[in-house]
Amino acid sequence: MNMRRFVFAAVSAFLLAAAPLTAYADNDAATETSASEEVTEAATEKPSKQTTEDGFYNYGFDENGNVELYDFNMQGYLGEVVIPSEIEGKPVVYLGNACFLEAFNITSVVIPATVTDMGESVFFGCKSLEKISVEEGNSYFSVTEDGVLLGDDGKFFICYPPGKKDEFYTIPDGVDELAPGCFAYTQHLRGVDIPDTVGYIDNLAFSHSGIERISIPDSVVQIDDYSFAYCENLAEVDLGNGVESIYHAAFAFCPKLTEIEFPPSVTLIGQYAFCGTGMESVTIPATVTDINFCAFGYDEDLSPIGDFVIYGEPYSMAQTYCTANDSENDYQNNFTFVSLANPEATIASDPDSSSDSSDAEETPGEAASDNKLIVGLAVCGGIVLVLAAVLIVLLVKKPKTKKQGEKK
Repeated sequence: MNMRRFVFAAVSAFLLAAAPLTAYADNDAATETSASEEVTEAATEKPSKQTTEDGFYNYGFDENGNVELYDFNMQGYLGEVVIPSEIEGKPVVYLGNACFLEAFNITSVVIPATVTDMGESVFFGCKSLEKISVEEGNSYFSVTEDGVLLGDDGKFFICYPPGKKDEFYTIPDGVDELAPGCFAYTQHLRGVDIPDTVGYIDNLAFSHSGIERISIPDSVVQIDDYSFAYCENLAEVDLGNGVESIYHAAFAFCPKLTEIEFPPSVTLIGQYAFCGTGMESVTIPATVTDINFCAFGYDEDLSPIGDFVIYGEPYSMAQTYCTANDSENDYQNNFTFVSLANPEATIASDPDSSSDSSDAEETPGEAASDNKLIVGLAVCGGIVLVLAAVLIVLLVKKPKTKKQGEKK
């Protein structure tokens, strides 16, 4: 089974942004849980399970009677972990979602040749893990010389051990997808070089990491949920010209991120995508057709930033987002919109502003109505002028009398 096709139980929580896909809120709004809490919740959604005699693992069986490991129960265990190759005489073939979740003290892991599949974020939060080994004969997994776990003949980047001390890392050429949580909690890393063979950055990929800058190559089309969330040092992000979708909370809670430039390829920006950042304004291209609620202009407490400014094209989704509202979910944006076509004409977005106030600025809807009124008045005025001209001609140029008609 290709690991990338395995559906993680957390996906339903992570992909909340795919539901509304508009500038408005809905009843499926994400709660204020952290990425770690999302993984923890998903990790509890396991089939009925048994516990090994040593108490190390919870496990079950697949449809073929092979063993699946669901949970590592020794979070306080210190040192190397050698995953068993069999239990009850049956081969261990699978490691479950977040199996080693927050096993903070393990320093290395040995994966047996029998294991050929695993769920997502298996080593999420293993802050001391420095090396991963794979026994000879494994048909799916492999490791690089520096102990980084790969799959699918090196195309799937699964896990960079969070405890490694390097400050910079170059992902091998040929990798086409970065797995969920693959760089999560890598506190020593400051930068990662992503090759132009990568097309997808999966959920939680760099969450809680120490990276300070990242350059997304043009080959990447999708940045998934929480991909760069909670990166407290992240200050520079260069989005490649191929990025189309930036999903739920992708760059949320990165306080040092003060600006972002969107390429024209971007069409979707998910909910909470840039909340809790240091951004005070943003320019959104007209190619963006979906902006989910709280994507911009909200602080780390998910409260709106009063003086947040959005630049964009008139009547685009950028302008719509400025006043997006949903009374059912108590969601109301009130951001200032500045037209790129006329930067001097700032449009206030206060939905309660009075249209007859001498210093009130027009909202998009009011501006459109005023334009229609002006056109209508102009047309009516033109008709009146034509009629007046005809009337004048008729009065000045009187019809000929019979006598005048006989005059030669």
